[in-house]
Amino acid sequence: MKGALGPLVFSLLLLLQAGGCQEVKVKAAVGETVQLQPKTWPSSWVAINWKVKLRLEGYWILRHDQNRTSANPLLTFADRVSFHPGNLSLQINSVTEKESGLYTMDVKLGDGSGITQPLSLGLLLPDRVQQPNIKASTSQERGRCYLTLSCLVPKADWVTYSWSRGISSHPAPEDYWLQEHQADLQLEITKSSSNTFYHCNVSNAISWGMATIDVEPLCNYTGWSGAGTDAPTTEVVRTPEVAPTELVGTPGETVTFPLEIPAGETLDTAAWMIGTESLATVIPGDPPSVVVSDRSYRGRLRVPNDGLSLHITDLRLEDAGSYTAQVNTDKSQFTRLFTLHIYERLPEPMIHCNAQSCVNSSCNMNLSCTIPNGGNKVTYSWSTPQSLRMFSQGSIMIITHPNLLINVTCAVQNPASSSSTTASVKALCAVSATMPAQASSLSYCQAKGLILLLVLGVLITGTVGVHIMASKPPKQD
Repeated sequence: MKGALGPLVFSLLLLLQAGGCQEVKVKAAVGETVQLQPKTWPSSWVAINWKVKLRLEGYWILRHDQNRTSANPLLTFADRVSFHPGNLSLQINSVTEKESGLYTMDVKLGDGSGITQPLSLGLLLPDRVQQPNIKASTSQERGRCYLTLSCLVPKADWVTYSWSRGISSHPAPEDYWLQEHQADLQLEITKSSSNTFYHCNVSNAISWGMATIDVEPLCNYTGWSGAGTDAPTTEVVRTPEVAPTELVGTPGETVTFPLEIPAGETLDTAAWMIGTESLATVIPGDPPSVVVSDRSYRGRLRVPNDGLSLHITDLRLEDAGSYTAQVNTDKSQFTRLFTLHIYERLPEPMIHCNAQSCVNSSCNMNLSCTIPNGGNKVTYSWSTPQSLRMFSQGSIMIITHPNLLINVTCAVQNPASSSSTTASVKALCAVSATMPAQASSLSYCQAKGLILLLVLGVLITGTVGVHIMASKPPKQD
């Protein structure tokens, strides 16, 4: 399938002999970019005229001479076409089904003969293959397990099927390829059967998808009673589960998606997706050919010559999500899954003194650690240069110490970065370093004495008042 995936640049042979015309069928995906590029072209030419026949109607697309390029203003996709004089190619961006037709490039040569040589091509526009599922129908009879595997894929137009069998959920070069090339597969499984992982590959001219199922758990030999009775027929649909590679990035920096292919194989194409949308298609080379489908990533993708990694530069928070690479080598096809997390780089945290009290030569300090704008998946840790009585929970720490002449450090960390700060408790709590415990103790004792004096005063006043009232002579009527 080399060249089946984008960037869809197709080599076309320009025939210079009189009357020569070769039609080449070009296959592209809806929404991608098609570049119709001749493999060779004359060294001297006067004018180029690209034309198309759509539904039996002919239109001119653009005309180019050595001075200027003019596009047909009446053409519905005129704003999505461009011409590259260096290789005489026609580029169509965001191609749709309406552009399917017969294209012709007329070349007027510069030798004065006025000979025009056409080149024709056909454009097919299948949809990109969606993720298939495998539906399994099983029945058991006399110690044997019979299965029907059905490979299901939405919008299965212009697709072909192939099956392989192996010992792992991941396809390998040593897997056995079956001769069946249809959606359904009939199997007979015994207790001694090995290689119970079956892979269904669904492909069309531009893309492919794969699903895997392990049939061994579907055959319940332990629950079969035998003796001429048949086990009930069961049906199950299995969706392939492949653990994605977790990647972490920071806004403004670069993240790398690595592609590992089996030893001895060569990468043909890699089609990248973000979620369910096409991101870019890569063909290795020097330099590699890269067609970026998502406008928000244009100018931010980098690919090495071998195509075995994808770099996203100038990361943004909205770049986080699920990425898929559909890989096509010269010997195999497989899918790689990635999950990208984006976290802000953490600034230096700040320590605050929420409360402090000193009683009986012991000070209790309640400290908190904060970072601007909070943050996702941030963890906190506290430390002091000496052994202290301390309790910490997340961003809060409580210290018990005879005085405030100590330093504390708060460290914050997320999956992308870490930061820390150290501060003096004395400075944080703004308390004099001169015997703070004693001052607090005297203040406490004075307060207790004042309260006792106030209580005694109230009692004395009440007693005196009672005696005065009792000593008064009774009032005469």
